[in-house]
Amino acid sequence: MKLYCILFVVFLVSCNRCPVLPKGTEKFEEIDLGICFSSKLPLQEYVINSESEFTNLQISNYCNTLPQKIDFTKKTLIGKYTSGKCEITVKKSVNLDNLTNTYTYNLTTCEKGNCKKLNYTMNWILIDKVQTGFLVKFNLIKN
Repeated sequence: MKLYCILFVVFLVSCNRCPVLPKGTEKFEEIDLGICFSSKLPLQEYVINSESEFTNLQISNYCNTLPQKIDFTKKTLIGKYTSGKCEITVKKSVNLDNLTNTYTYNLTTCEKGNCKKLNYTMNWILIDKVQTGFLVKFNLIKN
């Protein structure tokens, strides 16, 4: 009987594996922008290249956090909304393809648990300044 219980638990655990994340070619820095830049934003994907674009994202005049200063002459801020039930894990990578002039922001999400509570995140990252003429694409893989 114990053997059946162990096999059943192994089966359940193995069914909840995250998809494979594409290997990234570019470095990035995760950034938490607090409640001022949360999931209540009107779009689900953002590529921010200037201070004015960044300032326009502020959704409240009563922010309780001050985000870190970003040097938009050297960095681009990228965000992609994701959500899931219970506990959600998000893994990230960024790829640059010089042949197609494209950056791809890859995200894989895995949900754990069996509840109705919705968790969400904007998955903000900073990358080196996106080159002129290049496009940013988003690739979301959900479990």
